[in-house]
Amino acid sequence: MIFLIIFSFVIFILLINVFRISLYMFEINTVIGKALKEDEEEIGVISNHFNDYKEDTSSYDFNTAHSASQLNYVDAFKSGNLKNSDWDEGINILLTGSDKYNSHESRSRSDVIIVVRINKQGQVLSFSIPRDTLIEVTDSAGRKHQDKIGHSMYWSGLDGLKESVELFIGSPIYRVVIIDNFRSFEAFLAILGGVDIDKRLEGKLGIQWIRNRMFRFGDIERCRRQQVFMKKALIKLWKITKGGNYFISSVLFYNMRKVVQTDLTTDDFRKIWYLFKTTDFSPETEVFTAVLPGHFGVYNSKLLRKNNLSCWIPEEGFSEKLHLLFYAENRNENFLKEIKIDKTKILKMDLHLL
Repeated sequence: MIFLIIFSFVIFILLINVFRISLYMFEINTVIGKALKEDEEEIGVISNHFNDYKEDTSSYDFNTAHSASQLNYVDAFKSGNLKNSDWDEGINILLTGSDKYNSHESRSRSDVIIVVRINKQGQVLSFSIPRDTLIEVTDSAGRKHQDKIGHSMYWSGLDGLKESVELFIGSPIYRVVIIDNFRSFEAFLAILGGVDIDKRLEGKLGIQWIRNRMFRFGDIERCRRQQVFMKKALIKLWKITKGGNYFISSVLFYNMRKVVQTDLTTDDFRKIWYLFKTTDFSPETEVFTAVLPGHFGVYNSKLLRKNNLSCWIPEEGFSEKLHLLFYAENRNENFLKEIKIDKTKILKMDLHLL
């Protein structure tokens, strides 16, 4: 009799969670349907059991645009906490957004360039390369020019941007995620139930916040604030998925792929997710953020046929430091291949989370 009561209770709890997940899936599909429409109807956030987690923002004046330092941004490159031995084996995922829709099909410039490094300990380093960073760019005819890294996409498409980033950091890009549609970003915020920083980021306000560069250091400060957002968003994602529940995480991954362009495969996702699960991943402590250090300068652009344009000149020798930090040779290729998923283990972990 006691066994029957316990069994019935377990089934009841499972049914409740199945209902919650089904409702969440339905709401996600509704949001994505709105995002794929061409009209400009603002996308409202999903508010339910999975994304009701909110940060305490009561100490902020919502009418003020706060700097990254006021939002507790810590630059991992400056903190001295990154050890080469911790990051020499892992994969790089390039996150980029352009100034045009369907940037992979037409000439455009990259507005956002973020490299996400995931190491074998299940730690994440997210760092921004400012779009105005001055590097040597190769155009479609194979000629080399001093130009902004954000112009690489214009000179030779997404492959050109990818190659420029690889040369700069001295490590191969494993996969690429492209967000070239503001509606996609609205949908992302909606699926998360909004992100709380110094404002409640959702809909068009979220877009305005992430693009704001009305600060003394302009785009550099925008990069820093975007890194604050990256960490907050990852914390929210981990909360929504109940600490990485496989089924909920899979639902999110499947649907996120509808509103972004990416070559991340389902197998990639499963192995990255499994790495996080088995290393006790905590985004509060295992996610590090940074922005490429440097200073402002000027250069002459052959692309725009203009002289004395503002640019961001990387700190001397910093590219070589990145080469040492991400030194991997062929280890990037084998990093995910070596991960073997124990299905029994993850089932036990997920049942515990529910």
